[in-house]
Amino acid sequence: MTAFGFPQAPFPGEELNFRSALDRIVAFHRKRIEDLEAQHPHEEIESALVVALGGAVFEYDYLSSDSYTDVNGKLFTTLTGHQFRAYNSYSGAVTHANANRQTTGQSSSFLVNGAFTEATAISLNPPSGGSYITHGLGPDRTRIAGTMTSGSCVSVASQAGNSIVVLDGIELSSSEAITLFSGGGATRILLQRMWFIPGSSTTSCVNPGTLGVGTFLTDCLMEGTGIGVRMSTGDSGCYIKGGSIAVTTGIQQANAGEVYAVDVRFYCGTMDVAVTSSSVRTSIIGCTINKGITFTGSNSAKHIVICANNFVLGAGETGVNYSGATAAVNCTGHIISDNQFVGSGTALGVIGLSSGANSGPTYSIIHGNSFIGFTSGNELQNVTS
Repeated sequence: MTAFGFPQAPFPGEELNFRSALDRIVAFHRKRIEDLEAQHPHEEIESALVVALGGAVFEYDYLSSDSYTDVNGKLFTTLTGHQFRAYNSYSGAVTHANANRQTTGQSSSFLVNGAFTEATAISLNPPSGGSYITHGLGPDRTRIAGTMTSGSCVSVASQAGNSIVVLDGIELSSSEAITLFSGGGATRILLQRMWFIPGSSTTSCVNPGTLGVGTFLTDCLMEGTGIGVRMSTGDSGCYIKGGSIAVTTGIQQANAGEVYAVDVRFYCGTMDVAVTSSSVRTSIIGCTINKGITFTGSNSAKHIVICANNFVLGAGETGVNYSGATAAVNCTGHIISDNQFVGSGTALGVIGLSSGANSGPTYSIIHGNSFIGFTSGNELQNVTS
């Protein structure tokens, strides 16, 4: 037993981790409540969930649970004197924080568990210099489905001052033409261990938004149809480390800021990375590429790094393709090096644009790549190595 009377060892066959510890605490307090109810049958006892989390271990500012049935916004006090509010929805807790926890530099934390359907966008609006930190209990246990038909499911409001938003261990899904998460303002955004499920060709998982200092994704999964990361005109940077992107188009970049993808598994239906116009400072490093990287339209993408990736291409697929760019001569400063291209049938490795004065890419380095399984001549076309 610990100092607070909680069971210390895990149940038989159970790993000692946060979730199992939380479950043990809830079970322990539920048993205490059952004993109290047996001893005092005519006295009101608070719900097992809130009483359990109202112990000394709970230090969040908000609890959102789909199993909470008491008054929304009710204030509870833990054994250590910490106070938190309980809601039956995540949006309810966020609305309260947006209105009441706006002192400069103030931080608010949320614990979210259960399945929620939201018809109105959840707008995260931490105060200047403050933060909203949201923890789910894992994408299998914390799920938010957006039914709105435009805009975003979860968004960050435009901030004049620096703030921080963190979302961890949550599933976001929708079959509508919306963005599951969009950033904005001078906000530092960290999304980790998230599961994004876009359900239509017009659904986007993440849009970093404009004016921000960047959106960071760590070990996130994107699975379904639609677009993984959509970078539009003026968007700030997006930095992706680890995880998997298995949607229609993995990264769509148009007139946007930098994108860094490191150690990501792409397994998309149409294209892994699609650069459609003037974009800068894109790096794809150490990734598994399934459908390829393409440059199309009136393209003047600059400072592109494609290094140490593993391309696995089927018949008719191309690893890095400039042939769809109308003026690839403006694609400058590209480095394509130390990649492994594995192809079959009519697969192509790297294709440049051969169109007189518009040919490209230019002022670029293509070096140290290996090609396995390609028909001779299909490794490099219209480029020099």
